[in-house]
Amino acid sequence: MGIVYSARQWEPDRMVALKILLPHQLGSSEMRERFRLEAHAIAKLEHPAILPVYQVGEHDGMPFFTMKLATRGTLAQRKKDLGGNWRAIAKLLALLAEAVQFAHERGVLHRDLKPANILFDEADRPYVSDFGLAKLVTGDSDLTRSLGILGTPQYMAPEIAGGGVQTATTASDIYSLGAILYELLTGMPPFEAESLPNLLKKITETEPVPASRLIPKLPRDLEVICQRCLQKQPAARYATAAALSEDLNLWLAGRTIKARPVPSAQRIGRWARRNPELAIVSLLLVIALIGGVILQTRTNRHLRRALVESREALQERALNDGLVCYLRKPSTGNSASARRVRTETPFVVIALRA
Repeated sequence: MGIVYSARQWEPDRMVALKILLPHQLGSSEMRERFRLEAHAIAKLEHPAILPVYQVGEHDGMPFFTMKLATRGTLAQRKKDLGGNWRAIAKLLALLAEAVQFAHERGVLHRDLKPANILFDEADRPYVSDFGLAKLVTGDSDLTRSLGILGTPQYMAPEIAGGGVQTATTASDIYSLGAILYELLTGMPPFEAESLPNLLKKITETEPVPASRLIPKLPRDLEVICQRCLQKQPAARYATAAALSEDLNLWLAGRTIKARPVPSAQRIGRWARRNPELAIVSLLLVIALIGGVILQTRTNRHLRRALVESREALQERALNDGLVCYLRKPSTGNSASARRVRTETPFVVIALRA
């Protein structure tokens, strides 16, 4: 939507980031309004972890605004340096969640949270930036729908992937924070695909590979926190970004987190709702397998009863014919004392004439 320059502000004398609309978009009233909304959305967010806006204006018909110049790169460029440093990852995400909560409390949804939009200044302080897709909770959904803006797919919540950016809520930003956390923990985003349609399908229909399967040494509680953020249903995620930040801080303090793993039965139920045809086939196979086991058990029981009855009949016949039954265990091969018995124990019956 825009282009950002490094610039020097005359008064006060300082280096700033200067953002302006791209020249070919100046004639679009929709893009000018979007640009204005972005500037005003950030200007009302004075938080230590949100990139501050210094000035908003227009020069010779060109709308612009200036921001703090962050010169130490993005989280996308730094994520490899954080690999395996669980505490540093948790501290960073806790701070970002606090910033997102601050925005939500002031009626602003970001809707495009991703590593490339987390900037660092010369003191290595992180900032949430680029509110180009921000939405004021009080309005602007029609504008967003007409522009057809989606955001970055890898970090997009399922409800947005399936229903469009106008369906975004605070829970959508929490999902994106979870996607960032997943990538910092595992080195890759939750979903990847060769095409956009396939990627959107994965986001809406499949579960991400458990982070601990990719990183066996990953702390269990961090995985649980991440899973809570990445739930398909918005209501199943953390209720607020503040709750996410709280759990991360609880983990950092060595205390019990509030999130709990999703029960296996609940995961199976969600999978069945997303894949009804496959679920029906699987259920039929399970029923068939159980039926087969039951049938085999009954058959074995009948066979055992028939063997016992046959053995008893042979013994009875031997007794009636004046034969002696010697009982011998097949495993030892040694004869036991001869005695006339009826037995249901698994012995071999050897009949000899008296």
